[in-house]
Parts: sequence; C-alpha cells; structure tokens
Amino acid sequence: MKVAELIDMLGDFDPESEDRFSYNYGDYWRTTVAKNPMNVESGVVKPTREEVLDAFAVEPQHDRTILERYLKQYPEYASELVKLSREVSRNIESDQNPLSAHEDRLINDAWLRHMELVC
Repeated sequence: MKVAELIDMLGDFDPESEDRFSYNYGDYWRTTVAKNPMNVESGVVKPTREEVLDAFAVEPQHDRTILERYLKQYPEYASELVKLSREVSRNIESDQNPLSAHEDRLINDAWLRHMELVC
C-alpha cells in the first residue's frame, strides 16, 4: 500500500483520534500487539527492548534454538538476551511450602499493577 492510499483510506476518520499498528509479536503464542506508530521505521513496527525481553522471558523453553531465533531477529539486544537466557535457565531451588496469604496478596497486587500498565 502506498502512503497516498493510506491517507485516502483514513480521510473519513477524526484527525485527532489515536491510531495503532498491529503486528504478530513473534512469540510462542503469536500474540498480536498494537503499537503506537512512533516506533515505525520504513513500514516495520519495531518492538522495544522491554517488549523483546518480555517475549523471550515467557517462551515455554529457553533452549539454544529459541535464543538463536531472538538473536537473529533482534541483534541490537544480543547482550541483554544472553543475560536473560542465563538467568531464566539457571536452576532454582524450589520451596515446597505453600505461599502465605500475605505473599499471595503481594503477588496478586503486583500482577494487577502490571496489567494496568500493559493494558
């Protein structure tokens, strides 16, 4: 599509309305993301550093194949991706005791704050 065609298509919309570009995030779940077009360069919406690291962190596996895919797609974040890969791949001793009600509330409150920022 040419810019002139896009301008023509948007001609009937309120010029003060917000716009977003949506794209496949590239993660395991093929999440569709709507971005502010300030990050658009040459017709490609570029995810931010945080978005790339978040997508990598929630991958179901963090093996060499997944890391290489992210490094190929986002070479500008290579150092951060390698660090995150090491962090999420390390063994963590799990505590077999259930969470206390207070710990559970803290986690739920943090999750709600996170969702407010994301959505």
